[in-house]
Amino acid sequence: MFATLLVALASVQDPLDRPIAPTKPAAAIGLREAEREVARLVPYRPDAPSANGAAVLVLPGGGYGHLAAHEGEVYAQWLSTLGFAAYVLEYRLGRDGHRHPAPLRDAAQALAAIRSDPEFPVDPERVGVIGSSAGGHLAATIAAFDPAGPEFAGLSRAHRRPDFAVLCYPVIGMRDPLAHAGSRRNLLGDAPDEALRTRLSIEAQVDAAFPPSFVWSSADDAVVSVRNSYALADALARAGVAHELHVFPAAPHGIGLGVREPLGKTTRALHPWARLCAEWLLARFGEPLATAPAGSDTEHQETRIAGYVVAVDGERVTLNITVGLRHLQRDAAGISLDCFVLPNRYKGELRVVEHEGRRCVAERIRVTGGELRVGDRVARRTD
Repeated sequence: MFATLLVALASVQDPLDRPIAPTKPAAAIGLREAEREVARLVPYRPDAPSANGAAVLVLPGGGYGHLAAHEGEVYAQWLSTLGFAAYVLEYRLGRDGHRHPAPLRDAAQALAAIRSDPEFPVDPERVGVIGSSAGGHLAATIAAFDPAGPEFAGLSRAHRRPDFAVLCYPVIGMRDPLAHAGSRRNLLGDAPDEALRTRLSIEAQVDAAFPPSFVWSSADDAVVSVRNSYALADALARAGVAHELHVFPAAPHGIGLGVREPLGKTTRALHPWARLCAEWLLARFGEPLATAPAGSDTEHQETRIAGYVVAVDGERVTLNITVGLRHLQRDAAGISLDCFVLPNRYKGELRVVEHEGRRCVAERIRVTGGELRVGDRVARRTD
């Protein structure tokens, strides 16, 4: 299977220097089951000039017993400042008697609603999720579970897994010794059987379709052990899933963005995880690729395939495809398509020779604008 790609760096104004604005939520979207509203999805939409076309589902933590506002609305305001449409999900809670799979079904409906939001259309292939603590468990679960699985039976709208995941000091395991007792009790009840605990232990559920992920925790977390993040990262590595893991020496659990009053501050003034995460998001999912030069043959063509370099080994380059995976899979063997060239940004051409899921291997055709590096963007434009 062949396609020609361009390796390029997109040109955008640096969003990390924008102060976090007190973005007001738009009208909430009601999510329904059996003809009644069961959860609410609250949109925080960026200003049109800064909107990048991507969206993030925000899942606050709270041990499946409450929803932490500083991991919900505050995250949404930060993300909207970066250019992402952010949607905070007020999902059902175990404390109120809504055990698994109720929160997961809410998250599935939320992803479907975001991808089809008529009030603020977004790129349906750049819709991710961010979750903290127990919200991180919910985010990891919706990223890991097959949308055709039994947990989603009977939902009125089909969903797809998120296209990327950000997991902050996440609960991952529901088996000892990883389990956070309060989250497990609220989600699964007082005495869940071994099969259910294993099913909801996400380190045991990761497959190659798990989306690219940014995971962080602190080594001294006294509430949710950092071993949860290590276990997930190990599973991601074994499955060949692109990911970053950051472990800081010390930070209290539930730190959020790391400052008491984040409004008015830039991303660079927040906890270092926020800057690292923003750079990761913007480099891979957050910026629409610049248009081709005016008057060029590709001026009116749209980006169908995009991703980034994850490894370089001689003439072979490993890529992670983030946009247009289905278009890549439909390309006929032997077809080679022209690439557009970003002025002063051109780095060369690649030809995909094999791929499995989002990961693909390409061979260099031409490199003229400097050496390829991990993190370089790739894109192909087609009719």
